[in-house]
Amino acid sequence: MKKLDMIRGDFEYISKKSLERSSELKSNYMKEILSCENRIQCEELLGKSISLVFDATPRQGDVFNVVARFVDVAKVKY
Repeated sequence: MKKLDMIRGDFEYISKKSLERSSELKSNYMKEILSCENRIQCEELLGKSISLVFDATPRQGDVFNVVARFVDVAKVKY
């Protein structure tokens, strides 16, 4: 989130709008956004088999990632 503050000026210049700082975004919106995103993902994945890929890098500061992949067989065209 703090990286956003570093490029906020560029976004403001491009959009011609004043944007909030990361601390304001975090305190005002992140809890609700995460709650909604968790609910949506749970609804989408309910009853589906998924594959999980986990990148557990031991170095601090590196990206760690969990990716869930699934295929909706009903929508696959053979």
